[in-house]
Amino acid sequence: MRLLLLALLLTAILPLTAEAQNVISGTVYDETATTVPGAHVFLNGTTYGTLTDKNGSFELDDVPDGVYQLVVKFLGYKDFFLQINTASGAAPLKIQLEEDVYAMEEITVVSDRKQWKKQFEIFEDHFLGTSRNAKDSEILNPEVLSFDEAPNTGILTAEAEQSLRIRNDALGYRIEFYLKHFSFDPRNDVSSYFGFPIFTEMSSNRRRKNRRWNRNREETYRGSFEHFVSTLIEGTYDENGYEIRAEMRKTQEELNQDNVQPSEIGSRYHRQKIIGGGARYLSRDTIRVADIFSRVDDQTYELRFVNYLNVTYTKEKESYEYRKWDQGMLAERDPEITFPQNSILTLTSDSLLIHKSGYIYDPTNYMVGGYWAFHRLADLIPINFKIQD
Repeated sequence: MRLLLLALLLTAILPLTAEAQNVISGTVYDETATTVPGAHVFLNGTTYGTLTDKNGSFELDDVPDGVYQLVVKFLGYKDFFLQINTASGAAPLKIQLEEDVYAMEEITVVSDRKQWKKQFEIFEDHFLGTSRNAKDSEILNPEVLSFDEAPNTGILTAEAEQSLRIRNDALGYRIEFYLKHFSFDPRNDVSSYFGFPIFTEMSSNRRRKNRRWNRNREETYRGSFEHFVSTLIEGTYDENGYEIRAEMRKTQEELNQDNVQPSEIGSRYHRQKIIGGGARYLSRDTIRVADIFSRVDDQTYELRFVNYLNVTYTKEKESYEYRKWDQGMLAERDPEITFPQNSILTLTSDSLLIHKSGYIYDPTNYMVGGYWAFHRLADLIPINFKIQD
């Protein structure tokens, strides 16, 4: 299995179940108290977004109950962020933007077009992904991207002078993505990215295409990390097909120094070798969710565990694209052999706090591997997406 991959948005909110609708409105000003027309105002990761009018005012209608990250972007000014809880009321917001003196820095253009194209192909694979959805997705303005490759480490980084415009024909979305960070470390096979997406649903006069989009959205959502967390909150993880086990890993050096006898571990864990040395231990029995997931108060849940969670989604098999991504040429030997989708979750802090709506207060506190790491931007669903009954 590949090393853990970190693919973060600056917020992570799940589809909401509450039916109440809200209005988020306000006015955007600059530092001189002058209104700012044409600023992009949106709820990160949703389909809710607009531009401020000639008076600097905006209004987002029909927003479901929950916690969101409001983002305001305007050229020449620093990005503005505000966490909004609809339960706190709907008073109009007064937002002041701060000038960004570095915003107009000159972008370095790569003169070697062949090198840029090679770097762009690497970026596509690690940003859009290599899934079936990615095959039907396209970055419409790749010319806004520039790349830098560290000579000593080979780490590739990317910047975008404008928002990336993406068309996802598999799921039926147009996405505007404000890229804040991208890096790929080829030596350790680890990539990371984050930014701010705003989605627009595509429409078609053909019913068959609309049905296909809806079907693909549901299939992509089921088994995702967002779906998994929602089942923890709702207490429906068993009926939704999730099996959760504890996992721990040891390097070869740790194994050589370990005084624990194999029989002591073997009664509770399966041992599997790791390519390159070391071993991973997977618990034979599923864990009690109550031991890792609890309610803090009427608004907040806490996910707390050590080492790793090994999560299997039994209702869907691995795709061939995933096996090829994970195993390379080994997948070619037995292309028909598939297993249930399996993912890894680990925490980078003591715990992960989650609002009852699914809002993850600090998404830098977790990392994912396995099937969840395989899913990239082309497999991203708006957080206000709901499965149709």
